[in-house]
Amino acid sequence: MTTTAAHPVNIRATPGGGGAVVRVVPRAATLRVFSEAPGGWLEVGEDQPFGWVHASVLDR
Repeated sequence: MTTTAAHPVNIRATPGGGGAVVRVVPRAATLRVFSEAPGGWLEVGEDQPFGWVHASVLDR
């Protein structure tokens, strides 16, 4: 599955709003979803996972 960011979003080290920001993805970047965690968190990346982002800030 690919997902496109609706606006710049923070990619976090762990699922949840308290995780450290490891990367900022620019608006309209295409991401691949690798897994899902409870609460709407998606593990995303390109060829491999970068980290976690909440599904509410993405367009599928």
